[in-house]
Amino acid sequence: MIASYQGYQPGDQSIVIAGDTYHLRLTLGALAEISARFGGGGPLHLAQVFRNLNDDAARTLLACLLRPCLPSEDVDRLAASASSPEIAAAMSAITEIINKTFRGENAPK
Repeated sequence: MIASYQGYQPGDQSIVIAGDTYHLRLTLGALAEISARFGGGGPLHLAQVFRNLNDDAARTLLACLLRPCLPSEDVDRLAASASSPEIAAAMSAITEIINKTFRGENAPK
């Protein structure tokens, strides 16, 4: 286990990179980083970006959602090391976490 791991929280999604399990978490900080790294522009701009993701953009998105669970790790390097099949699986988890969050299913009870 990575020493800086911030622990599982309800709403986190699990992914596997190079045989190790990691968690993704959508936070306000992650949303701000996503917005900044994809040029700002608000929700409609981000929706357009998400519809046209290539592997590099998907790795950027992956890094933004890894960071809340691994704040002192080089998540950009970790995301860059993910294979195309791992990216595809991660995108499924990212879609799930975004959908559940914006439907209110990840809200604290």
